[in-house]
Amino acid sequence: MSGRELVGELMYDVLVQALSGSEDERVRAEEKILGLETRSGFYASLAEVGSAGSEVGADVKWLAVVCIKNAVPRSWRKRNNSALTEDERVFVRKTLLGMVGVSDQMLATQVSVVIGRIARLNCPEEWSDLIPTLMTVISTTATDEQKRIADHALETLQIILKEFSTRRLSKDRKTYEAMASELLGCLLPIWEMNVADIVTGGSNWPRSLHTAKLVMKSIRQILAHALPSVDGNEFAQRYFRRILELPDIFLRGAQGGSDEEMALSKLAAKSVVEAQNRHPTGFREYLRPFLEVYTSLLMKYDPGRSSEKAEALGCVFVKNVAQCPTYRRPIGSSGEDTEVTPAAAAGRIVEDFFSTQTCVNLIQELIARIFVLTESELQSWADDPEGFIRDEEAADWNSDKLRPIAEALYVSLLSRHRDLLVGTVLGLTESVRESELLLRDACYRAIGRGCYEFTTTLNFAVWFQGQLEPQLKAPISEDMRGKVAKARATWLIGQFVSQIPRDMRVIIYGDLVPLLGDGGDLVIRLTTVGALNALVEDLDFDGSDYAPFFLDSITGIFQLSSATEETESLSLLLQFATNLIEKTEPEIIQPHLGSMAKELMILWDSGVTKLSRSDDLGSKNLIRSSIVSLLKKIIEVVGPTSVKDPDIVKLSYPVIYFGTLTEGGGGVYLTEDAMDLWLVLLHELEEYVEEMSNLFPNLVGILRQDFDNLKVALDIIVAYAVVGGAAFMRTHGQSVLDIFLAITGNVRDRGAVAASEAIEVLLQLFPLEASKLLVPVFSTMLDLLMAKKESTLVSKNHDNLIARVVVQDYDAFEMLIKTQQGHEANAAVARERMLFVVRDLIDKTDMHWGTLRKKLSGMALCAIMARNNADEELLLELPMMLNVLVQVLAELDEEKAPYQHPEAAPAGHLVTFIGLTDHDEQPVKEMYSPRKPTLYQQRLQSIHDNDFAANLNFADVCRTGLNEIRNRNPSGFDAVVATASPSILKQLQERI
Repeated sequence: MSGRELVGELMYDVLVQALSGSEDERVRAEEKILGLETRSGFYASLAEVGSAGSEVGADVKWLAVVCIKNAVPRSWRKRNNSALTEDERVFVRKTLLGMVGVSDQMLATQVSVVIGRIARLNCPEEWSDLIPTLMTVISTTATDEQKRIADHALETLQIILKEFSTRRLSKDRKTYEAMASELLGCLLPIWEMNVADIVTGGSNWPRSLHTAKLVMKSIRQILAHALPSVDGNEFAQRYFRRILELPDIFLRGAQGGSDEEMALSKLAAKSVVEAQNRHPTGFREYLRPFLEVYTSLLMKYDPGRSSEKAEALGCVFVKNVAQCPTYRRPIGSSGEDTEVTPAAAAGRIVEDFFSTQTCVNLIQELIARIFVLTESELQSWADDPEGFIRDEEAADWNSDKLRPIAEALYVSLLSRHRDLLVGTVLGLTESVRESELLLRDACYRAIGRGCYEFTTTLNFAVWFQGQLEPQLKAPISEDMRGKVAKARATWLIGQFVSQIPRDMRVIIYGDLVPLLGDGGDLVIRLTTVGALNALVEDLDFDGSDYAPFFLDSITGIFQLSSATEETESLSLLLQFATNLIEKTEPEIIQPHLGSMAKELMILWDSGVTKLSRSDDLGSKNLIRSSIVSLLKKIIEVVGPTSVKDPDIVKLSYPVIYFGTLTEGGGGVYLTEDAMDLWLVLLHELEEYVEEMSNLFPNLVGILRQDFDNLKVALDIIVAYAVVGGAAFMRTHGQSVLDIFLAITGNVRDRGAVAASEAIEVLLQLFPLEASKLLVPVFSTMLDLLMAKKESTLVSKNHDNLIARVVVQDYDAFEMLIKTQQGHEANAAVARERMLFVVRDLIDKTDMHWGTLRKKLSGMALCAIMARNNADEELLLELPMMLNVLVQVLAELDEEKAPYQHPEAAPAGHLVTFIGLTDHDEQPVKEMYSPRKPTLYQQRLQSIHDNDFAANLNFADVCRTGLNEIRNRNPSGFDAVVATASPSILKQLQERI
């Protein structure tokens, strides 16, 4: 039996097992299917099952086709599957094409998707008959059965064209473009025939409507992704002309209708949008007609009757045209330019259309018809205030709803005729009667959305005092329209925040903060949070001005948190609190630490569980991340005092523990935020505590999982060592060793350098203990250096650490050269490793930045040479070592020399420097008085100041080392030194 026949025998049974009610059996069957995927006959067997007759169950046939669909991206290409022959490919393609028109709708959908996926890889080069066959089926509609099959062929064609649009190679794009016009020519008569049936309203009207929709979907794909040009294509011209000729069918957004009736209007609008977007100049013949139609529809919009989706698509077209850079006149050109390019012609059409009067009329209608809150929105305000806020904020994002698109169009129109249109909007606002509160709200919305354009015309301070402040001070009305006015006034403050002077901000704080209080309307309270957050985030915010309102704001935030149920609302509250803490002085925050910690604990424990989408773990963890960020900011701003507060401590450790669990914790983002909090807490601790020690195993777990948070993890290790000292190393020294062993050689350069810097701090803190503890790490580094597996950047950092070990604890160095790849090395290997270290230190000394590292290299060379002076091969490196010593001595002398200003340099001597001149220094000091170093910064400075190796006198070390070499091996020393450069010897004698 051949391999293909064997697969065929197995396939049906495996598919049946994959549909079993037993999960174990399904899993085993799925594994078998994956195992058969790269065997000969896999695709053919599935195609045979999928195309079988009634003897095979519909669910088995459906699963067979789904398996083909899933396998095609992985193993259909020749390079991915040598077992799949060309004969089998042909068989599968022919079988699938024969399944077009199957009566089972679920199976038919999967067949279309599979054909589309294979077509993307094979059509037209290897499947040249696909499109012609489908077009033949589409054109054959004599009977109802043939029409049904033709509809399936149209659905399949639409999926194929969609797959074609994802091709990125130039040759594939050109192939698609080459067939586009012919395809459009075949589809257009079919569409025109069905449209004619729709116009006459015959008995076939529903079938014709369905077919016309399917054809338009394919036409839209061609216009959006394939057609090289619109203006030069007769079929595209006919298509757009026909749409304009039949507005009751294709342009009925304002008059509304059933879903079926509106479907063609939506598809027509999508086609127009796509064509204009792809061919902005080629579409110029139809710019004015469609602009006139769609602006007319917008100006007739009736919220209770019109189709919002269809109107939104038309509005997208008008907005895109208004914003299109192709239609803008080049800077410096005038209206009398004689050269008429296609782009210039299109630009003049657009400019002529968007005349001052057109813009005035359109803006007035947008405000009166679209910007006004509807009764359904007012009901949403009452029933679901948080949902209402969420929908309102959607205007700040890309949206498929009419109002946000209309707002974007409105802002574009304002920029065309700013002075006149701003005056028009302000005039409209003034003309609105007091009783027309919703229309006034729409005008205020327009002013807020176009706030940038109003900056030169509208005096916000005067407007606030005359119009907005009375609304803020008025008692909260039970009438919904009164609530709308108060909420809009609050929202406007957030829009115009950059124009509010400091003296007025204090007044506004006094007006807004009371609105946060318990018992008010939830929409008004959340809108107030947004406005206050915008004020706090502004660069001109001064925390001292806000100090009297701090407590009421924090109280209001936590009261609101108990009244909200949406993730977005809680996130806004916590973001406002975090921003406020960041801009507030520590002494203002400090008295309220305990109360804030208790509220955050309640929110952490129980507040998250009341989210309306309680089954959404991501939403809960988003809130937890916001809580962690707020807690981190409190500790950062207040400093060491914060970690003495028992409530802050009681909250912090459980939060960090949960957030850094690798299993059962809060996920990736919560882990990152919890680690940041962990680090900040360590920085502010005055003494090491048991609770902090108990957290460290979580860090080990995180780094066992991956190195995504390596930098902050290394900072945490350093902070543990700085704060915990010897107690930390005694408890967790082995874990530290395991972490650095896992990192060394397994991370990219940035991670390796960060790890080296962390190890250097450990060596500075614990010169003897850390040197011996980390011998396996240093030995691995030496293995990597000798194998040349690391970059120069990483290698010189490894060299620096080994040099420090030599200087601080020579016994540890001997241990590391006697260990190779985790095993004890013999004497010859140890000697070879020692010689490599000497040569590598000599070679890389020049690469180090800063004299300390060069100094370490020189001292390490002296130590190694003194201990191994009898090694003749090593003594041969002495002249090069002397060069290094002289170089380091010279650089140290330069550091000691007094600074000489460039202006004092001798004539003709070029001085290059980076930094401030004497003239610049004093003003800078006055502007930025340095803050007192934090406790952690002081600890780091102390480590640096007391660095054993750095405090060694380099000249003394050199003198002692060289004398020791000479005393132990006088003849060898003299013989080698005689080969050194006389100038080097002279400089050495002068300096030591």
